[in-house]
Amino acid sequence: MKNLGLKISNKEKKRIIEMHRRHANLILEQDDDITNTTTTINNEVSTETENRTNILDTAEDQIGVKYKWGGTKPTTGFDCSGLVTYVTGLPRKTADGFFKTMKKIENEKDVKPGDFIFFGIGSAHHAGIVKSVDENGNVLSMIHARGIKSCPGDKVTPSCKVEETVNMNWYTPILGYRRV
Repeated sequence: MKNLGLKISNKEKKRIIEMHRRHANLILEQDDDITNTTTTINNEVSTETENRTNILDTAEDQIGVKYKWGGTKPTTGFDCSGLVTYVTGLPRKTADGFFKTMKKIENEKDVKPGDFIFFGIGSAHHAGIVKSVDENGNVLSMIHARGIKSCPGDKVTPSCKVEETVNMNWYTPILGYRRV
């Protein structure tokens, strides 16, 4: 230790050096905790991003598949919640069932491609997969199974199918957004 004009016994010097070592080790341990926490957070973000990418890729592969009420397979067709079931691998539910059980996105600006958009008043009547958003989180397009209520004459026609839509107010008001 540098002599600052203080008289310190060797015992006191050893105590001070040991105290500094403990503090240094504590700082290193905290740094390790921060690094581990950061790694965990980065892995969770990476996994969440991969999930959304996989959901969106799977949804895009279904564009053109016919509409079928209650359908959950590309070979037979999809309704809106059947498409959500298929792209997520979650058990079959109604649109409102997914809306009530998926992770809520509190701030619209946090909506990302691969998240879910729900339509309805009070409860969800329709669901889609967000395909694109602008820098403010506004949904620009979605992939969904266009069903009977949105088809001419409320009948299943060739226009009733899984499609990309750019008009977000085509059905009922947007009820909210969710994430797997």
